[in-house]
Amino acid sequence: MPVVCPVTRAGKGAGVSDDKVLQADLDAMGKIGPHLQATAREIRGRIPASDHATPGGDPGLAALEGFSKAISDVERIAAARLETISDVYDEAHKAFVTAEQLHAGYYKLPSIYQPPLRA
Repeated sequence: MPVVCPVTRAGKGAGVSDDKVLQADLDAMGKIGPHLQATAREIRGRIPASDHATPGGDPGLAALEGFSKAISDVERIAAARLETISDVYDEAHKAFVTAEQLHAGYYKLPSIYQPPLRA
């Protein structure tokens, strides 16, 4: 059974090189960070400005305002977590790209064990 990349729907069995699959995976990974940042901005945009309950007001209304504040706090926490995950993905993407570039460069360097290629 051929190995198939979930991103490109192709793989070794489909005649796609490992480099192309890796590049597609890195491209997809690079798109996750901005998507998470946009989602966090959407969440923050939905959070209403905080209103304080009026002292001596209806207890049911005060409870509803407290519940609304709790929901807003949870949304703020979720947005902050998405931004943190986005930062982690961005740093991992940079590290993988750098590692792949170093790996490719290493294998292009001439070795003392092999004669140099002649044109």
